Amino acid sequence: MSNLVLYRANGACSLAPHIILNELGLPFTSVVQGSSPKSTIPPTVEIDMDEYRRTIHPQGYVPALQVDDVIITENAAVMFYLARQKPERKLDGSSPLEQAQVISWMSFLAGFLQGQAWTPHWAPSRFTTSEDANQLEGISSKAKAKVELGYDLIEQRLKGLFAVGEADTVVDFYLIVFYNWGRNYGVDMSRFPKLGALIARMEQKQSVRDTIKAEGLIMYFD
Repeated sequence: MSNLVLYRANGACSLAPHIILNELGLPFTSVVQGSSPKSTIPPTVEIDMDEYRRTIHPQGYVPALQVDDVIITENAAVMFYLARQKPERKLDGSSPLEQAQVISWMSFLAGFLQGQAWTPHWAPSRFTTSEDANQLEGISSKAKAKVELGYDLIEQRLKGLFAVGEADTVVDFYLIVFYNWGRNYGVDMSRFPKLGALIARMEQKQSVRDTIKAEGLIMYFD
C-alpha cells in the first residue's frame, strides 16, 4: 500500500479528506500547517508555511496529499483518489450517472461556494491590487451575497439525506465543511433544513466524530 501523508489545517476544507481517510480506515500521517488554528489535541507533525510553500504547495493551500513521492493538490482530486482506494465503498458514485453528479457537486462546491464566495469574503485582498478599505469591503460584501446564494442552491439540489443517490459519496463529506463554516461565520443555517438533516446523519459516523474532535471543532447535532 502507498504511503499517504495528508497536509491540512484545522477547520479548513481539508477536514473532508481527513474524515474520508478515517472513514475508509486508510493508514496515513497527518501534517498540520503551523499557522493552523490549534486544536485541543496536538498534531503528530507540524510544518511551517514557508517550508510548506517551498516543498509541498507553492500557493500554500490545503489540502495536499502526498502519495509516496507524488503530491496531489486540489480538494476534489484528493478526495477522488481516496475514494478509489476502496472502490467497493463507491464514494465516487455507484454508476456513470452518479459519478457525473458527484463531479457536478464537487465542481460547484469547490469552484463557486469556496472559490468565488467564501474565499473573497474572507480574503478580498486576493482579488484586487487595491489597498482601499472601501473597495476591499465591497468585494467582501458582494462575496457574502454569493455565500448566501450558494447555500440556497445546496438546499435546492438536495432531494433527501444523501447528496447523490442513496448512499454516501465524497460530496456528503465535503458538505460537512460548508455546514461548519456557515455555522461559524454568520450564516443562518436554520434556513437549510435538508442540509441540516444530512449533516445530522453524517455526525452519527464515528469517523466524523473522531475527526471533528481531532481538529478541535464541535458537533452540531450531538
